[in-house]
Amino acid sequence: MDDADGAKSVFRGRALGASSANGLTLEPIELPAVARASVIVPDEVWAEIDLNVASVTVHRQLMEQLGLGVRRGVLLAGPPGVGKTVISQVISNELVGEFTVINVDARAGQSALSDVYKESRSFGPTLIVIEDIDLIVDSRRNRHGAPSVLSEFLAAMDAHPMAPLLTLASTNDVSTLDAAAVRSARFDSIIEIGYPSREAAARILSRYLGGIPGARR
Repeated sequence: MDDADGAKSVFRGRALGASSANGLTLEPIELPAVARASVIVPDEVWAEIDLNVASVTVHRQLMEQLGLGVRRGVLLAGPPGVGKTVISQVISNELVGEFTVINVDARAGQSALSDVYKESRSFGPTLIVIEDIDLIVDSRRNRHGAPSVLSEFLAAMDAHPMAPLLTLASTNDVSTLDAAAVRSARFDSIIEIGYPSREAAARILSRYLGGIPGARR
């Protein structure tokens, strides 16, 4: 039974969707077939994400020896439509297999977040993807979020620092998040993604309009 819950878990190394109706539910999902080459964002975005991934993978043993903690958190911030979701999908595709990937929907984030992190410890290296995290842990200055959810999130992010766990979250506006949620010990990198430059926009149009007659004009 211990093996079934741990190293031989049927969920280990797979992509899972986390939802919550009467408690946490984890179900296998299919990831969209997207690759890094198809996403046009500044190279610095990938470099910063790769740095955090390396801490949980190739540099894991060194980080453990130095007692620096292994788990990492990356927050993608920027307006709608700049590629935050597709970046998360690319990283999920690159890590699944070596990692268990858990996509957390809004309901699970609000009611079962601590259970998600607790379960992840039995899945080996795990990537937890939380989109629109501001719906879960907005600032205590606002009245929309539940204080208990924020406390639960902070506790989950602080627990088991040596666990091989990477949290990849996104928000439209960092300023809506509680300051405690985005401090460096919880999110090691906050990556701001803006609207594409004129050159990047031209590359995007060229890629997606390439097969359309007259697109080169």
